[in-house]
Amino acid sequence: GVYHSKTIFELKGLHLDKYVDKLKSNIIYDEVYLEEEPENEFDNEAIKVENLDGIIGYVPKEQTFEIKEIIESDYKAYINKIERQPNFLYAEIIIYHK
Repeated sequence: GVYHSKTIFELKGLHLDKYVDKLKSNIIYDEVYLEEEPENEFDNEAIKVENLDGIIGYVPKEQTFEIKEIIESDYKAYINKIERQPNFLYAEIIIYHK
């Protein structure tokens, strides 16, 4: 498949160690997977981001609707950026899509 569009978002939830610990094994350009999480107790529209070890965070609430549409068809998602700040990890995901 040829992907003509790309969408970038900040990975949310990285204030939580359980996600940071899983993300630490990743490097830039590692593939990640996006999936809706209707059973999420805080937000039934939530979209989780996973690597092979499990959940590493979430799509920002304000981009949920847009990204929900993207992942309904063919896409590939990767880690675009990881920055180690003094108190937290900043990460960005890029999605290539139709």
